[in-house]
Amino acid sequence: MADPDSSNALGPTAREGRLRLRVRRPGGGVVVVQASGSLDAEGERFLTEPMRQRLAGTASKVVLDLSGVSFADSAGVRVLLEAANRAECKGKEFVLVSCPPVDRLLRLLGLTERFVRASSAEAAAAANES
Repeated sequence: MADPDSSNALGPTAREGRLRLRVRRPGGGVVVVQASGSLDAEGERFLTEPMRQRLAGTASKVVLDLSGVSFADSAGVRVLLEAANRAECKGKEFVLVSCPPVDRLLRLLGLTERFVRASSAEAAAAANES
């Protein structure tokens, strides 16, 4: 069976706005899940299971890079909260690379301080090495 983290892209990409995922392992026990498109109810359903798998895996740090997300609603916030809670329960570090639509929602919901954040996936991965 192939390593699920070795895939370059996950999910359908035919419809504009649909959430697309790319998973990579830059090394040092870090896995990066990059998302682009819409983080809405459909996107939540698509992102939840890959995040659960990465948080159950061997990585010590899981970075969720949402810098390519163009739209987010409360369904998207649910997947972020679940990922943060799972990481905490598993003793893993969860780092969020946000975007303006997600930042706006987190501010409105008073959740800005709930997440460890980084300016980029590269910065989050590099923080592991220092």
